[in-house]
Amino acid sequence: HSGANTTSVYFEATKAGWTNIPSQQIQFGATGTVVPRDITWVGNDNQFVLVGNTNGAGTNGAIFVSSGGTAWTEKTDANIPNEDLIKLVYNTTNSTYYFLTPDNLYSTTDGTTFATWAQLLDKTSITTASGFATDTIVTGGSAYNAGTNIPLTTITGDGTGALATVTVVGGVVSDVTITTAGKDYKVGDRVRISGGNGDAILEVATLGSGANSTTATFTDINILGSKITLVGTSGTVCWSPDLGTTWEVDTVGTNVTLNSIDYDQTLEQQYIVVGEEDGSDPNLLG
Repeated sequence: HSGANTTSVYFEATKAGWTNIPSQQIQFGATGTVVPRDITWVGNDNQFVLVGNTNGAGTNGAIFVSSGGTAWTEKTDANIPNEDLIKLVYNTTNSTYYFLTPDNLYSTTDGTTFATWAQLLDKTSITTASGFATDTIVTGGSAYNAGTNIPLTTITGDGTGALATVTVVGGVVSDVTITTAGKDYKVGDRVRISGGNGDAILEVATLGSGANSTTATFTDINILGSKITLVGTSGTVCWSPDLGTTWEVDTVGTNVTLNSIDYDQTLEQQYIVVGEEDGSDPNLLG
């Protein structure tokens, strides 16, 4: 909670329930505009870390730490992302803090000054591992002309955006070099080379780096080992199998906001809480 007195009430949870501790209040600087977003206990650094939308200087990116919840210290390093920090996860696998904003994902291993940061995801420019890298010619087709940046039309699969340089002998495609990898391809997918009689067919032989993007607003993050999963508006799920080196973008419906995500390690199944964008009652997906 945030109010005109620039404080937020700290609560303690016990087996008997929740206890309001008015004497343990967090002072959020002079502006009184901070809205706390998330808090987590980091045992490795023996501290609570709380994030919010505005810091004491009146700009975005609030981080406060406390060893016991009584006294809080604001972190003010200039390298802290100037964005609304909405979620915080600490990954014990690599001793790294992950900070989610509506548009990006950042990480740092510096839990003392929070001065060194890496941007793992920019939703406008996402590096994927599902680009079309190399091909196998299934059918060379007929009446083709050689050319560069020739569009490849998907026959099977969901891949889009790949372009190729095509070598032709006697109207038949004899060699193909992929010039733009596109996105969302899988090994074995088939595409048609534009031009000619439209009968030259390629098969995806190997995958490589591609490019994708999303206009979604992120709402939550889950990390399990080396896999990071983000959810957001428009049914968007962004996931990385390698701690943020590459990403894939999927959707669960189109007119839903995925509000939160968690993982049940016993059942080995992720759960996504869904709230309909038209205002109807939330649903639970698994």
